[in-house]
Amino acid sequence: MAELIRSIEDEVPISRGRFDLFDGSDLGHDAEPKVETGALLTEPGRIALGHVGIKSQAWARTAHVRMEAWDTEPPTPGTPWSEAGQVLYLSPGGTVFLRGLGVGPSGQMLLIGPPFFAYGLRAYAGPVRTQPTDDDAAVTEAVVETWLLQFWPLADAADPALRAETETGGQTAARMCEILPLEPGPAAPTPGEWPALHPLPAPEPPTGIRAWSHPSRPSEPVPRSHEAEGRISRGIIPREALGSGRRTEEVLGDLRIDMLGNPPADIDS
Repeated sequence: MAELIRSIEDEVPISRGRFDLFDGSDLGHDAEPKVETGALLTEPGRIALGHVGIKSQAWARTAHVRMEAWDTEPPTPGTPWSEAGQVLYLSPGGTVFLRGLGVGPSGQMLLIGPPFFAYGLRAYAGPVRTQPTDDDAAVTEAVVETWLLQFWPLADAADPALRAETETGGQTAARMCEILPLEPGPAAPTPGEWPALHPLPAPEPPTGIRAWSHPSRPSEPVPRSHEAEGRISRGIIPREALGSGRRTEEVLGDLRIDMLGNPPADIDS
């Protein structure tokens, strides 16, 4: 059964009827996808190497996008989503982010899995929020459209030698295409072999500690003397001037154990 590993939600401005998805490795960004697969723009053969264009379905101003990483092919999400395209996405870095044309990324980035992997990418279009236009209240225009982008691993697209390479530029990423076309029915990577395909463990619930405190009592004034004043002005307070009521163990009381945990027996020394 498919399991959702992680997800993020982001908003990206739509310009010229589209926005883009990029790989976090900066590889493949120079490609200009033009082949239409539904609402997705890729390279020929429904293959995307680090860059996917996404066409606006409603020509809205903003796209609210939920991106999900799954360990295997996820089930159909159902209403209100409608499928808008599916492609083979080659990810050199294992991370993705969204950006509008001529606009910097928002800073949100999704870890979809290990680097140098081939992933399935399926897009769904959702509800569109509209509002009256500024010129005519009787006419509405699309303001925000919603999207769901789902990723899941298909195959390891690099051998150990390629993973160990330190070369820069597009050569490393381009060699990922050597695995294509995928063999019929390739075995999907086992999630247990890759930490990036593990969901984060659920945080442990907070535990409360009941601390008992002694009844408050008036503080004892520090005796004033020429000797004490001189030493206090130099940042040194004589132990005898503070009195027994100002010692650490009496100030903290039972909180000393709670704050320090399980202190050693010679903590007072």
